[in-house]
Amino acid sequence: MSLRDVLRLYGSAALDYRMVCVERHPYAKIFSWANHQLSYDAYQTGGAMRSDWRDLKNYLDRAVEDRRIVAVKNIERYRGPDGLITGHVMRFEHLAHDFRQFTQSLGLDGRWPLPHAKKGIFANQLDPRELLDKQQLNLINEIFQEEFDTFDYQSL
Repeated sequence: MSLRDVLRLYGSAALDYRMVCVERHPYAKIFSWANHQLSYDAYQTGGAMRSDWRDLKNYLDRAVEDRRIVAVKNIERYRGPDGLITGHVMRFEHLAHDFRQFTQSLGLDGRWPLPHAKKGIFANQLDPRELLDKQQLNLINEIFQEEFDTFDYQSL
């Protein structure tokens, strides 16, 4: 749910809470989403969330071309009515560390394990140049430019 939607539902009372979000590298986010689209039925019946490499590549080709990839563009979800991102952003790649820092900033000293419920294709370990051509990379870079810049991710 976006911050703006939360504020519409709960009004200014929601401003008394701290917003936390987890962001992921745009390429990895797209790969994970595509894998999820391809393997969710298997996951629901207890199977693995690991799509076939060729199926993943074909799905990505179509999803980039018709721009379905914008489904994973999250930056607008984090904006308040003033357009600013005021939430505490944790990066998926450093989630355990970032979560520990966040809880410590609240004065909590305990260490809580973070579950990893949906183990898919480990999208952060995939090389985008093996799944996407230069034109596709350029389009993703353009669509997700603000996320690359705001969350300090490198584009290819």
